[in-house]
Amino acid sequence: MHQATAVIDIVLAKRYDHVPETISIIFDHVCIKDADVVIEYKEPSLGGSMYVTTDLLGLSESSGKDVWLCPVLTYFYPKLPKKLYVLITEETETHLD
Repeated sequence: MHQATAVIDIVLAKRYDHVPETISIIFDHVCIKDADVVIEYKEPSLGGSMYVTTDLLGLSESSGKDVWLCPVLTYFYPKLPKKLYVLITEETETHLD
């Protein structure tokens, strides 16, 4: 998971002048307009799946980063998608329980 955290940190550092307290991560196999990250399936790995960044905020030097996704991904996608589009934003609304 540290690989995914590193990618998230890159997005947050480029997008915000502060470290957000809470973030929202939306991912889909259907293209998300203005996605922060596009990852492409690479291979099975340690019970999960290895993806690689093909677009990370349009920064060519940040492409090619491996991102391991745990087996829980198969709960959403029994057949793993070739690409996933990811949008990472600061969550600003406070939720009260």
